Amino acid sequence: MRLWWPNPFRLLLSTLAYPLIEAIRRIALKNTELAQATCATIRLKLFKTGLMVIRNTRRIRLRLKPLSLPVPVSICLPAPEPD
Repeated sequence: MRLWWPNPFRLLLSTLAYPLIEAIRRIALKNTELAQATCATIRLKLFKTGLMVIRNTRRIRLRLKPLSLPVPVSICLPAPEPD
């Protein structure tokens, strides 16, 4: 049996996210180039990230796509133990 709630829940999250992004634009991005930006632009510039996963035998490395960051961000995690 398929559940009906995933789509309404996704709509609820989108509805809650819009005022949050508007508040971020109004308060935190005041006097910046994004002060007059739309919600879609703020989402694209600040929240949307690209991630590359590099896995070898000893560790897993997550490389974040540099959007407006001055240097690329890299996170190293230990590789999971084999089962």
